[in-house]
Amino acid sequence: GPGLGSLQGYHTSILLGDQEYSFNSLGIHIAYGRLDSHKKLSRYPQETQVTYLGTTRPYTDLLAVLSMHFPRNSYDFLRWNCNTFSSCCLQYLLGISLSSHYSQMEILGTSAERYLGVVQLFSRGSYVPNPAVDKFDIRKVVDCIQEAVKW
Repeated sequence: GPGLGSLQGYHTSILLGDQEYSFNSLGIHIAYGRLDSHKKLSRYPQETQVTYLGTTRPYTDLLAVLSMHFPRNSYDFLRWNCNTFSSCCLQYLLGISLSSHYSQMEILGTSAERYLGVVQLFSRGSYVPNPAVDKFDIRKVVDCIQEAVKW
């Protein structure tokens, strides 16, 4: 993804066997075949990395648990994105969160936008906060996941 000084933006998804789970403006997307959502990126495949994180619990109800939290039209480039989704998937599958290393850029961007409005300014209006995201809270999603999984 894009970089800013020492900060780097990342696109993440979850690969389970031959199925890739990702999140975009259309909601949760499942692709058969490796890394379909990454193929749209300008630096694919040179900078695409696959990291093994462990053996998962059964995930037959993964979509049932997460789909209400990641519906169509709820994507926001800074506040509710692929990294938020990947982190929630990892919480469900392994009981861990995505490393904050992958979301440094959006954490900075969210604060810069909230307090200064600079992301909209620098993007020349192409970034507009999605009001549908205002009702989502990752802590509440993690609580729902933990209730469903009962680690």
